[in-house]
Amino acid sequence: MSIFSFFIVAFGVLIIFIGTLGLFKFQDFLTRTHAASVIDTLGTTLIILGLVIVEGFTITSFKLILLLVLLLVSNSTISHILAQTFFKISNKKGEVS
Repeated sequence: MSIFSFFIVAFGVLIIFIGTLGLFKFQDFLTRTHAASVIDTLGTTLIILGLVIVEGFTITSFKLILLLVLLLVSNSTISHILAQTFFKISNKKGEVS
C-alpha cells in the first residue's frame, strides 16, 4: 500500500470517528441527520478512493467506483427522505408530537 493511499484511508477513518463523536453534541434530529450524512459521505468516499489507488486499474477498482456512485446517490436521497418524514410527523415548532 502506498503512503498516499494509506493517508487517504486513515484520514477517512479519522473523519468518520471524529464525526461520530461529534454527533452527540447536536440536540435535534435534523442536525444529527445532516451531520451523519456528511460524515458518511466524506469519510467513506475517502476510504474507497484510497482503496482504488491501492488496486490500480482493475475490475476491483471499477466495482469500488460503482459502489461509491451508489453510496453518493443513496446517502443523500435517504437523508432527504428522513427529513421530509420528520417534517410530516412533527408540529409547527419542529418537535415530534
